[in-house]
Amino acid sequence: MYKNYFLFKAQITEIHDRIVNHVVTDVFSINKDEIIFRLDKQEPILCCIGLNSQMPYIILRSEFTIKKPAVKLLSSLYGSEITGIIMPDYERIIDITFNDHMMKIILFGARPFLLLMDKKGHVTDTFRANRSFKIPEQRNLSKISIRNSDQFEAELAVLQDLKIQPALKKILPVFNNNMISELLFRSRIDDQKSISELSVQQITAISSSLNSILTELNNPKAEISLKNGIPYTLSLIHFTFLEKTAGIDFKNYNHINDAWSVFTREKHENENYNRLFSICKNAIEKRMYYLKRGLNKVIEFEDIQSRKALAELKGNLLLTNIHNIKPGQSQVILKNIFSDTGENITIKLNPAKSIAENANRYFNKFKNMGKLKESYLIRKNTLQNDINELAALKSEFESARTIKSLQKIYNKLELKNLIQEDSGQLNKDDSKAIVFKKYLIEERWPLFIGKNGKNNDQLTFNFAKPWDLWFHAQGVPGSHVIIHLNNKNDQPSKSVIEKAASIAAFNSKYKNSSHVPVVYTLVRYVSRIRKAAPGTVKIQHEKVIFVDPMDIG
Repeated sequence: MYKNYFLFKAQITEIHDRIVNHVVTDVFSINKDEIIFRLDKQEPILCCIGLNSQMPYIILRSEFTIKKPAVKLLSSLYGSEITGIIMPDYERIIDITFNDHMMKIILFGARPFLLLMDKKGHVTDTFRANRSFKIPEQRNLSKISIRNSDQFEAELAVLQDLKIQPALKKILPVFNNNMISELLFRSRIDDQKSISELSVQQITAISSSLNSILTELNNPKAEISLKNGIPYTLSLIHFTFLEKTAGIDFKNYNHINDAWSVFTREKHENENYNRLFSICKNAIEKRMYYLKRGLNKVIEFEDIQSRKALAELKGNLLLTNIHNIKPGQSQVILKNIFSDTGENITIKLNPAKSIAENANRYFNKFKNMGKLKESYLIRKNTLQNDINELAALKSEFESARTIKSLQKIYNKLELKNLIQEDSGQLNKDDSKAIVFKKYLIEERWPLFIGKNGKNNDQLTFNFAKPWDLWFHAQGVPGSHVIIHLNNKNDQPSKSVIEKAASIAAFNSKYKNSSHVPVVYTLVRYVSRIRKAAPGTVKIQHEKVIFVDPMDIG
């Protein structure tokens, strides 16, 4: 908390008359680290107290529209009048008194917190206090108060073995790092020097600069330094040591409250921007990595003919060595007797099956070459289309310069189910997220597959358009499959319908059958069955097509 002791001290002096004699009408929180007091006298004032250890604050704001859910707090304070607000010299606690309560705001430690007490000093309520909290004791101020020049120079001289910066921090605990840097800069002292290396004149210069800074602090003027347009420091003195830093500008304010309000608001906006930027960047990079890896695998396995030949070789080797292979193995290494080089071939086995059954599995692996080639083509086109869409979104992301534009990218990624992070939003509409398997048929027609009953229901009744085509294996449990049409006049070709039907057949209990009946109709002719399980439907105007199942993986 010492990093902004002077700021709190000056702010409390500035806002004292604006809140004393005001009545508390409401206390609430919309962020976990902030508590807000609504004060009402002639016109409402909001006293906002931030208790984040990295950036605590106390600022006054005008009434504003609250868009987030608010949690009501400290109800016993409603109707109480503020009678005083003080911060003892060199203390780390703000005391606010009411006509019937006392409140302590503890601003030090890893978790600042607030205590509400009755007139006898008994704690009646808290905000952000853990169970093991303790009411801090009054400290011996003589040990930390700023000395006069003679005392300061004498104490500095004692710390001969220390570097100048840690020595000053020890003597001036209420000075933050920037104030120490400013003190040394004004004194023209190298911060790497030890106390023992300083001359008497240099120590006197430090003492003189200290008095100058203390004089400025007695007549504070709020100043924000901006680094490349982003709030960097908030101070009551001018930081001359920052003037030569690239990209630094300064902005002065007549009132500390105004400066602190701007600083916290813009800091929070920048933090939110960085958070969204990081989330979006990671989501895009992670998804692009997996898409490209998937596409490379599909391209690698595209040569089905050579893979079929290798599978048949493994089947023949198994049958040739059927009496030499012990059952129950998960893999075996056999010499290739059909090759002039006689190289070893590693063959994976299903331990639960016989050697003959394992051989047949290899013989049948590429039985339907046409379906396999079509399956790989669908997967390849789908992955390439997803890569192109993500590349366009990445380009949009890279040009986003505002939190509003970043939020749009975030929302798009969330709709694609690429961000699963809990956003903290209540009543979030999960139906908007695309959580279905998606493929691209013949480089044009988007196809979606439901995962289970609830997901099927969501796909058909929340996501699909009335003119989309709906597919399902006839008479057995299975996934709902949708071909998305851009408009009601679109007419997919017969081959597109056959491929969609084959995919629906595979995503059903008929997946291992052949010549499977699949029904299809417009989504508008699909309806829920009252009181039936999710995904259970009745259909009208359906057509039936017989196809072999196709696995597109």
